[in-house]
Amino acid sequence: MKVIVIRPDPYSPKTSVIIPALAQRVIDYAKENLPWTDAQEFVKGVMSRIWAGDPATLLVALVNEEGVVMGHLLASLGSDGKKIWCSVAQYRADGPVGDAGLIALDYTYRWAAGKGAKFVTLNAIDANVAKWRERGFSLAFQVLHKSLETDDAP
Repeated sequence: MKVIVIRPDPYSPKTSVIIPALAQRVIDYAKENLPWTDAQEFVKGVMSRIWAGDPATLLVALVNEEGVVMGHLLASLGSDGKKIWCSVAQYRADGPVGDAGLIALDYTYRWAAGKGAKFVTLNAIDANVAKWRERGFSLAFQVLHKSLETDDAP
């Protein structure tokens, strides 16, 4: 089954129908992989930027021929006042999506470069560093987290 990559417009009758599915994916990803966030508040912040047309926020969908969202990529631009970079905060595909995953990344690279970004960072839940190196990434650091709501918290 063919999977395509689209950037849905929340105001388009054709693509807005997948916005709720994407919002749910963002929530689910946050619940599973970002335990330091409140998933509901996280998605409110993301989706409000999508609805507002924030040029520094990108949300793309991997959609099959039946219109089912099979994956998503969420990215945003950051800046320190001199340099601009793109951070891919969420990138997930459900099952085999063919080349659509790489196409989504390529779309993100072009979007970010068009906004002046010189680097892309990627939060990967996949620990296969060799795979990401093949795609041009290098490991800069690992993010570790610890709950302060446990018995051994300070």
